[in-house]
Formats: sequence, structure tokens, C-alpha cells
Amino acid sequence: MRLSKGVPKVVYAVDAGMLDIEIDPAFNTNRTFYFSYVEQRERGNGLAIASAKISLEKEDEIQDFKVIFR
Repeated sequence: MRLSKGVPKVVYAVDAGMLDIEIDPAFNTNRTFYFSYVEQRERGNGLAIASAKISLEKEDEIQDFKVIFR
């Protein structure tokens, strides 16, 4: 599966981009996963951790994207 819609803009450079992903223990019922990535900010780049769900209608799309740490 390749996610394409709803994915946040990430910084792709040396040691940057999408970093890690972890599925929720109840993924089979809630389709939630967590991931870390490097995002562009006003004063440079920084780490962000977010949660999202894989869409039930389109498996290449995420929904309910929410940054939970910056």
C-alpha cells in the first residue's frame, strides 16, 4: 500500500523525511497509526510526531491526521 493523500509535507534531506511508523495495538479495529517525520518550520526544520487513520473508503488515503508532538 502506498499512502498518497492526506500525508503531511515533509523535508527530504540528509537524515530527514519520514522517520518511523508504529501501528496502534488496536489497528485492526481503529486503523490508527503513529509516525514521526521532519517538517519545515519558520526557523528551520524540526521533528513532529503525528497520528492518523487509513481511510476505509480509499486505502491510499489517510484521515484524521493530527500532530501530537512538535
